[in-house]
Amino acid sequence: MAFKKSVNFVIQLLVALILSFVIQIPSLFERPLNNETIDKINIISHFSFYIISVVVIFLLTYISYIKINGKNILEPKIIISNVKFVIIIEIIAIVLETVILYIGNYIFHITTPSGPADNFSDKLLHVQSPLIIILILHLVIVGPILEELLFQGIVQGGILKSFNEYINVFITTLLFLFAHGLSIFSFNGLSSFIPLLSFGLIYLKTKDIKMSCFGHMINNLLVTLLHIIL
Repeated sequence: MAFKKSVNFVIQLLVALILSFVIQIPSLFERPLNNETIDKINIISHFSFYIISVVVIFLLTYISYIKINGKNILEPKIIISNVKFVIIIEIIAIVLETVILYIGNYIFHITTPSGPADNFSDKLLHVQSPLIIILILHLVIVGPILEELLFQGIVQGGILKSFNEYINVFITTLLFLFAHGLSIFSFNGLSSFIPLLSFGLIYLKTKDIKMSCFGHMINNLLVTLLHIIL
């Protein structure tokens, strides 16, 4: 029985690892392809491939979520107190993230790009390009849903559910951080760790994947707006 559990645990980890790469595929269509330039894009082909990849990857991720987590995404019902909790914790997370970035940028003079946008995406937010539609759609809606299904739904709520709940949240957050190519031992990694941790805490308290998706969306939306403004 113990051997069977161990094998099942390893298989689930492999599934999560594969999905961590697969869910990055739609973001490829935020960028110019082949001989395109940032202002000359075949937006129809980008949207077509983006939508197809999102649908396929969502189905794969959701099926894995159901198999490993065992819960319907529509359950439990949305509770207003949970919505308020999400809004409050995300405001706190953004404030803490901003403080860490301020310390890194203006006190230690370390360039620390942060938020859901990488350098190219940050540039794209400031130019006239049809790709910005896909970028914002992915940053604010699609990306958060896929990532929360994977990390909070499959990893935290499924693979690691037998662990101590706080150790579970911490490990899940580290895995989430590493999947973004970041280390906690840097200002950029530490600033990103804060919102990722907040998503895990939201799921821990509410046991509702919709709430962690909502929190992730709020965070990405606010940070994206800051990137556009600044």
